[in-house]
Amino acid sequence: MPVVNAVSPFEGRLYWVGDIREGVSQTTGNAWKQATFVLVYTNHQMQDAYIAFSVSGVDRVNKLLSFPLSTPLRVTFTPSARSFTNQQGETKWFGSNDAVSINPLQQNTAQNPGYPQQGTQIPGQPAFQTQPQFQQPA
Repeated sequence: MPVVNAVSPFEGRLYWVGDIREGVSQTTGNAWKQATFVLVYTNHQMQDAYIAFSVSGVDRVNKLLSFPLSTPLRVTFTPSARSFTNQQGETKWFGSNDAVSINPLQQNTAQNPGYPQQGTQIPGQPAFQTQPQFQQPA
């Protein structure tokens, strides 16, 4: 079975942040925080769709809380599923998307800043020259 540490980043706009759970670990004495948040994105049918994530850790939760709603974010996460058996002996499954990193998306300008402006000659590259138009034989 392949080892998966995290999936590709997922991009969307911050739509909702749930209640923050926090406390102090009885074992280590360290503070902890946990939250659930939702991103809205456009799905393959060009409709709004939503995906929920959970995030743990004081630093990660504080970073999440620093973003206002509607902020475009890139979330790298690890999906997981767990099962439990209820009192009737039925096995039930549930899944979660555990956020590993949360970062704001860079706002792109009309032209990607990684490429030179149209008509700009790149140093060390020959200048673009148009080819003569092909003439059909008479």
